[in-house]
Parts: sequence; structure tokens; C-alpha cells
Amino acid sequence: MGGKALKNINCIRTNKLLYEEIKSIVLSKLLKICNFIPILEIPEKDSFGDLDLLYDSDINIKNIVNDLFSPKEISSNGNVLSFSYKINEIDYFQIDLIKVDNIEMAKFYFGYGEVGLILGRILKKNNLTFGHEGIWVNYENEKIILYENPIEICKFIGLNYTEWLSGFKNKKELFNWIIECKYFNIDYFDIEKFNSDYKKYYEKRPNFKEFINYIFSIKEKLILIEKPSMNYKVVDFIKICCKSNEKEKIDNKLSIIKLYQEKFNGSQFLPYTIPQNINQSKNEFKEYISKSNNFNEWLQNNSIEFINNKIKDFMNQISNH
Repeated sequence: MGGKALKNINCIRTNKLLYEEIKSIVLSKLLKICNFIPILEIPEKDSFGDLDLLYDSDINIKNIVNDLFSPKEISSNGNVLSFSYKINEIDYFQIDLIKVDNIEMAKFYFGYGEVGLILGRILKKNNLTFGHEGIWVNYENEKIILYENPIEICKFIGLNYTEWLSGFKNKKELFNWIIECKYFNIDYFDIEKFNSDYKKYYEKRPNFKEFINYIFSIKEKLILIEKPSMNYKVVDFIKICCKSNEKEKIDNKLSIIKLYQEKFNGSQFLPYTIPQNINQSKNEFKEYISKSNNFNEWLQNNSIEFINNKIKDFMNQISNH
């Protein structure tokens, strides 16, 4: 993605006519293997640096690409495989094949240029995270997916998914569609408040810059649009989206971790064994208690003093054998 993965050949940008021709040829071959979906391009785009295709099948993509296209250069970076498509004896075009888990969600997130980046900033400012997996919150350093379906996501954030499917005649139409997001606030795009990453996006991603210039050109109009206050916290979204069960699982896991830290840690065994043997002693003690108890419940129901005495008795018993 971005058209710069291949370093050893002359990869060029193409016009729309040649781009569509290449896309048609490449897809005609790949679709015989499995489902590949092109990422939707932003309206009015007339110059292309690469072709991005999504797929979700467990296939040996490198072997397939070599068999079908015999590329002069091929490169892998995480879930993206890039290869060269020969245009002529000198020029090549970069093809990116992107492995995803949820192809419809990825199509929505990556579609229409920097829309995913823009929506991602809007939602991040409201304690939500948007990516090709869906929308999620980070609760106690754990991810809770709220929605992973584009239709549900658009309904949740107040956008018209049917319009997205139908496409946009121009960038202005697309930008106005984004503004309809109920979490949108023009202040989120104040350049003076950007961190270094977003300053780079502004300088290097023309569509992101164009969106910002557009919304500030109609700032007076946007200020008049009343939107409900959306000062929700992470726990509010978890409740609204009926994900309390996921929160409870995390809470239970954290409570167990805290329980072990307070009542079952290496320092309790240190008086009876050398540091290298502490983990083994802990495991043996846990097995001993678990013969007649649920270990976690046993820890919870007994005081630290009682547990320490039990550990002492156990370790003395072992040392006497």
C-alpha cells in the first residue's frame, strides 16, 4: 500500500485507463484461485501508484503469485505481499495483496482513500478506536470489539451505509458524508493541535489535507449544525453496545492477577528455597492445594497469614523428605 514497497525496479504511477486495464487482467487470474476485492478508490482520482487487493483465504500467496505472474520482484511485509506487474521492458506497476480476517470490514475501512484515517481520528477523540477489524474500545489494556460489521458501524456512528455502497461522484460528496458522523467535530482537525504523526499525514496525504481544507472553508456553516453531546467514557460504550460480558471476563482475569500478586508470589517461597526453584515450588504447592480445593477460591477465601503458614508447612514437609 502506497506504491513504494518494491525498491529494485522502476515502478511507475499510471493513469486511470491503464490502471483499470491492469486491475482487470490481475483480477481475472487471481479470481480463479479465491475471492479478491479491490479497495475502492477516492472519487476523481486520476493517478495511481499501486493496486490494492484484499483477500481472506489461507493460501500460499507467494507461490500463487510466482506461478501466475512470474514477477521480477516480490516483497512481503506482515500481511501485505507486493509484487511487480510488467508494463513494458522498462516500467512496472506495484500490486499489493492484503490478507485480512474480515474482508467486508477491511473493504469499508480502507475504502475511499483516507476515510479510515479521518473517521479514526474522529472516533479516537471519543474514546473509540476504528480499524480494519471494526470499532473497539481499550479497557484495562484489553480490546473489546463493539462492532465488526460496516452496516452496524454506520448505524452506530450516524452514517448512511447505502450511500457508501452507491459511491460518490466527487470528493465534496464524500467529505460531506463524513461530516454527517454524529461524533464529528471540526476542532479535532485543528492543525495546531496535531501530534507529529498527524502533521506528517497532513503533509504527505493529499486527500487528508484536502478534507481539512474543505471543512475549514465551510467552518461557519458547520458551527451552526447542532449535534448532541457525546461525552461518553469507555465503560459507557461497553454498556451501550451490550458488551458487559466481555468487560466482566476482563475484570475477573484482573482480579485473579491481583489476587496472585497479593497472596501467591515468589517472595512467599524465598525463605525456603533458592530463587531458581521458586516457580517449581509454586507449581508443586498449587497442585497440592488443588487436590482438594479450587485453588483460586482457596486463595480468595483465606488470609495471607493462613496461606503463608500453609506454604511454610508444605516447604518444610518437602525438605524433610
